[in-house]
Amino acid sequence: MKKILLLLSILSCAATVNAQKYLEVYKGRDVIGSMMSTDIDSVRITGNNASTRQINFYSAGVNRSFAVTEVDSIKIVHSSDDSFAYLGIVGFNQELYDMPIGILATSTSSRYSSFVSNLIRRDGTLLYYGVEHALNLLTQYNFTTPLSSVNLITFTDGLDQGSMMMSSVYTTEEAYLNALNRQIVSSKVKGLPITAYSLGLRGNDVSDYNQFRTNLQQLATSVDKAIEVSSMSDVQKRLQEIADLIISVSNRQTVSVKIPGVSNGTRIRFTFDGNSPEYSTMYIEGTFNLADRSLRNVTYHGMRATSGSTLQGVQDGIFVTYKFTGLQRTDGNGLIPMGYIRQYNKAVTSDTWQRNSEFTPDNNTQTTITHAGTAIMLVLDCSSSLGSQFSNMQSYARDFISRVANNAAPYEIKAPTNVVASLDEQHNFVNVTWNAVKNAQSYDVYRNGSIVQEDVRTTQWTDKSPLRTNVYSIVAKGYGMTSEKSSPSNRVGTYSTSGITIDVNGVKFNMIKVESGTFQMGSTSGGDSNERPVHQVTLTNDYYIGETEVTQELWTAVMGSNPSSFKSSDQLPVEKVSWNDCQTFITKLNELTGRTFRLPTEAEWEFAALGGNASEGYTFSGSNTVGDVAWYDSNSGSKTHEVATKAPNELGIYDMSGNVWEWCQDWYGNYNIGAQTNPTGPTSGSYRVSRGGGWVNSDNSCRVANRLDRSPDYGYISGGFRLAL
Repeated sequence: MKKILLLLSILSCAATVNAQKYLEVYKGRDVIGSMMSTDIDSVRITGNNASTRQINFYSAGVNRSFAVTEVDSIKIVHSSDDSFAYLGIVGFNQELYDMPIGILATSTSSRYSSFVSNLIRRDGTLLYYGVEHALNLLTQYNFTTPLSSVNLITFTDGLDQGSMMMSSVYTTEEAYLNALNRQIVSSKVKGLPITAYSLGLRGNDVSDYNQFRTNLQQLATSVDKAIEVSSMSDVQKRLQEIADLIISVSNRQTVSVKIPGVSNGTRIRFTFDGNSPEYSTMYIEGTFNLADRSLRNVTYHGMRATSGSTLQGVQDGIFVTYKFTGLQRTDGNGLIPMGYIRQYNKAVTSDTWQRNSEFTPDNNTQTTITHAGTAIMLVLDCSSSLGSQFSNMQSYARDFISRVANNAAPYEIKAPTNVVASLDEQHNFVNVTWNAVKNAQSYDVYRNGSIVQEDVRTTQWTDKSPLRTNVYSIVAKGYGMTSEKSSPSNRVGTYSTSGITIDVNGVKFNMIKVESGTFQMGSTSGGDSNERPVHQVTLTNDYYIGETEVTQELWTAVMGSNPSSFKSSDQLPVEKVSWNDCQTFITKLNELTGRTFRLPTEAEWEFAALGGNASEGYTFSGSNTVGDVAWYDSNSGSKTHEVATKAPNELGIYDMSGNVWEWCQDWYGNYNIGAQTNPTGPTSGSYRVSRGGGWVNSDNSCRVANRLDRSPDYGYISGGFRLAL
């Protein structure tokens, strides 16, 4: 009930705001409804219980309703917020091909041009059906910013062929066409009527000329917008003219003028067409008020504006500056010319205009252009009858797209700034923050150059599986646009909780503490029978296990040589070492360090791979998605990779799934069903246990529960190990 009262409070305030505002209704982060605030007459809650309760918006007798349970928030948006040019495309022949409505800007226009280039010529002309589909797309789309115009542009070279087969509503083509005309004339998008242009190049196969003309007239909002052309070059010319009209309607100019103060009651006129004040058809005029330096009774001729009839001036010494906002030519012929501005005064006692000769456009004016928002739907004939002219049509449509995109406001999404990474030492997490980016709807996070998280909806992200060293970059996305990557964050490292660092001949490596605990060892799904039966294992002693597999760097520091096949980096895991080789290495390592390193038992290995007492029960060590944590046959490129370049598991241990198989201390043998404490495997056997999977294996082999028996005398190219202590 509190939610409903809050919504009513918000809406009751919003319903009184001016025409510069509109409402957006949200389900989560998605806009499920958008209405101009001035179109809302009243708001009412109906329904007796949670399942029937609705929020109803009444506008000129039209009721828009939303279930209360579906509405999470309602936002009041000012029309001064950014507005965009939107474009959608429908191609038609015997089928429809549509490009969904999205933002049209210089950064996105190539997507629409590519769509047009990929249209194909086929038999059939679903003209009516194509226009109907385009109208539905246009009227059903949730435009999230204000619009100044909504446009439907249809090009065809023939009569309709086949639309009657696609609809069960109409029995004659005349009824279908008349219904389309009614929909075009009556439909509104964000409170605006649709301006429909129809462009026709009559093909040689069109014998019913009257029907062809009727089609053009019925698919346009007025006779002057039903345009028949005689050549493809005329198609190009007309499309350019329509583009310029749309641009002129959508663009708004703001002009600041600086003039010296004059006597109270003096009439001031600014002309824009280069004509004398008596003959000018494009000017702004108002009366100077000395008391408050305002300009009153302001009128606009040959143009319209959003600034009112009274403008408050800003004084600077003897000068006063006025700002005229939202200027547009009433004839729609492009922008208001700013290079011919002149200022004239007419005193109260005079009938003559006196020019201010010191007023010049360069020194006394400042001009900015904003885009008020427009929606465009292109409907293009792709029928076989176009023949060789089809490619020309594609070219001219691409020109139209480019023309509108290049003349719309240069909307872009800039790269995020101030990317900061900080270590949460308690949890071994890295928190990443960045500044919000205008027009961004989500962000992608990159770590060390590779993407780690897509579509983050806030300006903060926590890396719960960071690598040993981390640098983050952010990419902003929204409305079909993508920014460049941000500058990289500061470099931040992670540390191993309750771990120890060992130094051997200048080579350092980390051992992670694994606290004692009880777990279910083995698996009943996805593996061989040697993983069964699942049985309870208790480890009563804490132990340490290698943060990474033993590297070639460490092996060489102890043994003085390197048996590995892959040697592009000393941070690659050592491989081609037998179980017996590992025992020789461990003996020398213990002599150098005075410690008692060993191979982990199979139970210790599996408990650590599962994440110990912090286990989330993942299939692979640290994730249910193998590629997050493992190098295996589908991503390894047929080679090993540097350790700690995939995400760690819950204990901060790397590569326990994939990269190289890891020797365990135990002889290989079958599991027993009974509960066990500190098991060490059979007392003898022919094979030793190897765990974790490797770069040559499938994801199934990289499961934590997977087991393999291998000869202890042989050094496998996919075989390595990690230490226990």
